[in-house]
Amino acid sequence: SLSARPDLTFEKCLFEDMMALSRASLLAFVLVEGMTEFATCGSEGGNDSDACAGLALDDGSEAKEISLLQHAAQGKSSVESPALGQLLSKRWGAVFQPRRRRSASQGDECDGLFVKYSQMKVEQNLSFHFNFTDLGGGNCLKVTEFGPNECCFKYGSKITVTGSVDLPAPIAEDAVMSASVNGKYGIIPIWDSLKCSACGKECRACPSISNYLPSLFPCKPVPMPACPIAAGALHNTTTFELKQELGRLMRGSHATVQFSLKQPGRPVISSGEIFVRAN
Repeated sequence: SLSARPDLTFEKCLFEDMMALSRASLLAFVLVEGMTEFATCGSEGGNDSDACAGLALDDGSEAKEISLLQHAAQGKSSVESPALGQLLSKRWGAVFQPRRRRSASQGDECDGLFVKYSQMKVEQNLSFHFNFTDLGGGNCLKVTEFGPNECCFKYGSKITVTGSVDLPAPIAEDAVMSASVNGKYGIIPIWDSLKCSACGKECRACPSISNYLPSLFPCKPVPMPACPIAAGALHNTTTFELKQELGRLMRGSHATVQFSLKQPGRPVISSGEIFVRAN
């Protein structure tokens, strides 16, 4: 109290109380976590778990660690001390270690819309290639056998892309395009599973983001080509605009899309994964 410690001001007393509360909270956390691990390891079949691996200590080291935690709770050891830091890192590293920065391949350095594809597979004897004839001021970091990759597109720009595909066999009316979407729009999680006929019918699959941004992602039928899509070479060129509104409304959002094109009686025609991030 202040009467017992005339050297303490009210502010200093409040500060010491807050520090004591913080140390007590830390001790409570690590002890509860520790008791959970001991309970798991003490149960039948639990001794081989990952949680038990951290408890396989040398003789006497367990007592030393508990003593170290007690000293921290009593204010006799700083949370920043090397010994305590090593203990917390060893036992509860996932909680106390700083979050690692994502690599540039995830699009952090892109001031615009970042697009990256991976795990691309195509049917044997099928060839596919695309290229951007106009990136609208954007750039791509890599080039694969399919075309440019890890591309950063500027909002408000017009982008022209050309593509060609050589099909070894026709695509029939029973071919199906599927896509699963996992991501976030701001803090809103997005999970979608979409399916459409590859030809012959309008695609009426609507992503859930249409509920939040109908102006950018309208839920309306998309016309598909007539069936069958003949075997042989196909070429196409298209130009689209990356609206400024997209950057304003989607900034900070991201999504991973896994897609496939399948037809009964033949191998997977194509499949892959696309990562999109709006910065």
